[in-house]
Amino acid sequence: MFPEVLIIDGEPAQVIEIEDNYALAESAKNFFIIVEGDDGKHYVAVRLSKHEYTLPDAMKEFYDFVGV
Repeated sequence: MFPEVLIIDGEPAQVIEIEDNYALAESAKNFFIIVEGDDGKHYVAVRLSKHEYTLPDAMKEFYDFVGV
């Protein structure tokens, strides 16, 4: 289960989309694809810079990563 906000590299990141054991989170500078491990911990799988990605781009990358 994902909380609403994760702290990544000292910055808050709002979880904006959840699919199974994956989540897409947004901080001030980046989007993150987060994986929930078998141990219940959350791990950053992919970091997408907001300099290169918009929210629609990040959503596409998220769903491509998840395979939905």
